[in-house]
Amino acid sequence: MITLYGFSFSPYVRKVRLVLAHKNIEYSQVMAPPSQDADFLQKSPLGKIPYLTDGDFSISDSSVIVQYLEKKYPQMPVLPQEPHSFARALWLDEYSDTKVNEIITGIFFERFGAPKFLGRDPDEAIIKSKEMQFPVIFNYLEQELKGKKFLVNECLTLADISLTSNFANFFGLGYTIDDSQWPNLARYTEKLMKIDFIKKIVDDEQEEMADF
Repeated sequence: MITLYGFSFSPYVRKVRLVLAHKNIEYSQVMAPPSQDADFLQKSPLGKIPYLTDGDFSISDSSVIVQYLEKKYPQMPVLPQEPHSFARALWLDEYSDTKVNEIITGIFFERFGAPKFLGRDPDEAIIKSKEMQFPVIFNYLEQELKGKKFLVNECLTLADISLTSNFANFFGLGYTIDDSQWPNLARYTEKLMKIDFIKKIVDDEQEEMADF
């Protein structure tokens, strides 16, 4: 039985949940924060979430977990076989995990994490500096989406799932994308958020977050 460890509102945890749902893989989830606890570090040596156990096997890092799931559970693939497309999907996953995450999660932490876990008000200067970087990621993604329904091969891949994981928090914070300036990105993200399995997980998370 697969068990996923980590808070759902983490975009990295959400990414794995979305892949599991897309592949229709049964799993259980344990809500767990990042930790330097010795037992936690045995499963996730960097002390980060998510990590996943599959029987006696355990692995951490969202992108590594997804590639493991892709190998063991090949149904409904999220990574293309063709080398160039495979590389593009992995690159866009990396871009989402780094640049996009740095900006969106930076704001999400200030708005949600700081009051909940640090007992302080959001730092509005940090939030403003992150908001000013929206055009950097929007311009890049707008160009990548020109003439496309999805980012790679006109079908849902890890690239789209990874970006969805971040934009779920973006929209959850009340932000919108100006469709007059970034029409491709606005249409793309709106469509992704309406896909049944994505919508269900994002809606379920709203209930889970109410417990914090």
